[in-house]
Amino acid sequence: MGWRERVQRDRVGRSMRMARRALVLLAVLMLAAIWPAGGGTTADQTPALPFYGIQFRDILSQRDLLAPAGDAGAELIRVNLRWAEVEPTNTNPPTYVWDKYDALFGAMAQAGFAIMVTVRDNPSWAATTPCGPIDKVPAGRLVSFLQAAVARYSGAPYHIKYWELYNEPDNQRPDMHQQGGCWGQYPAQYAALLGQVYPAVKAADPQAQVVFGGLALELLEDYFNHMFLNQVLTSPGGKQFDVMNFHYYRAFHWRWDPFGKDLIGKTAYVRGVMAQAGLQKPIILTEVGYPSVGPAEDGQDYSEEASSRYLMQAHARAHAAGLRAIVWFEMMDDPDDPRKYGLLRADGSAKPSYTAYQTFTRELAGLPYLRDASQGTLEAYAFDAGDREKLVCWSETVTQTMSLPAIGVWIVDKAGRRSGVLDGSPEDLDGRRDGVTSFPVGPEPRIVYPLVRSELPRPAAYLPRMSRGAR
Repeated sequence: MGWRERVQRDRVGRSMRMARRALVLLAVLMLAAIWPAGGGTTADQTPALPFYGIQFRDILSQRDLLAPAGDAGAELIRVNLRWAEVEPTNTNPPTYVWDKYDALFGAMAQAGFAIMVTVRDNPSWAATTPCGPIDKVPAGRLVSFLQAAVARYSGAPYHIKYWELYNEPDNQRPDMHQQGGCWGQYPAQYAALLGQVYPAVKAADPQAQVVFGGLALELLEDYFNHMFLNQVLTSPGGKQFDVMNFHYYRAFHWRWDPFGKDLIGKTAYVRGVMAQAGLQKPIILTEVGYPSVGPAEDGQDYSEEASSRYLMQAHARAHAAGLRAIVWFEMMDDPDDPRKYGLLRADGSAKPSYTAYQTFTRELAGLPYLRDASQGTLEAYAFDAGDREKLVCWSETVTQTMSLPAIGVWIVDKAGRRSGVLDGSPEDLDGRRDGVTSFPVGPEPRIVYPLVRSELPRPAAYLPRMSRGAR
């Protein structure tokens, strides 16, 4: 089913989610209005940032994807702002061409999304490479551009508060400039740039937040300087930012699992590096994804179904890691990328990962995270739903039995289908009516929560109704 049909089918739910996003955006603006500007060194002084984000490309046709993104439950959009496009020529005073971004950011804000901007792509008159140090003119030219952008977009109707400085700046190969950053050989210069950018951004908007460029931190041949973060934080200016930021892909879990499971481990590593530098700042994950197509030789399961499973796992682990936001890469398949990371196919039809995103946000958005409730290799993460707890659970190895002290449980699969198991029913794996309900948990992530007494069906009808399931 394409997203257009899905939107038509679910107008009421979409309207409610739009209202929720509007309230979240209002909360961001209200908090920003009262939050102290801070010094960008140690204190956690960040206005509330919506947790659920999606990466958009900076092309005007992406405006057509705002409706399905909203229907999925996303609240935050991460998108590029390319300096070379806005200031293509070197003039005095500077000449800025904002038309494209006025239209793009305006549509995103009007749809109720919070926006995080990634500033990147140096003009050729300013730098030798589009992704690294400003070496043809004083770095103050970039600072002036960024200050002008913040002044233009911080207020109505855009309300942009989060400004990221390059994408994956730890990349050290200028020939890979499409990454959006290549400061890997110049950590001291990136630190100095932070030191210049920070006060300029705050002067334009005291509530604006400077976001460290999303770090890859991977040991990938000669692509990345894996000591970049340590080197920046120990260089003058390197602590002048508000929010730490990194990227994570499942294929590199072997490097981070010693610090904790999957992206939880990488978060712990980043937090530890900051602690060594005397910093305690909020951390966000602005790029995580799972391709629908990939090389068979690396042993990973690449498919649309595998991507949808990992989406739910990653979002649950992001809560457990204490991250402030997670941005899924990306909204729609890029026709030029054979790996196909999108929630939507290039023709606009929804993949299973789109439905999984929608299910996760519908069931858990706004619920406080409680704890890691895992049992050995059975992973489970608990959320506070008020009168009960909701658990996201799965077992990556073999199907296992999970038991909850309850008269029954609701089980929601990643496609959003809800079914139930009653204590003592044939579906109850312990086979007893004993106040404990047992059910299987396998590789497919599920959201489970106790059934309360008011939800009990009539005795004569409960088994057929429970086995059919209902949304």
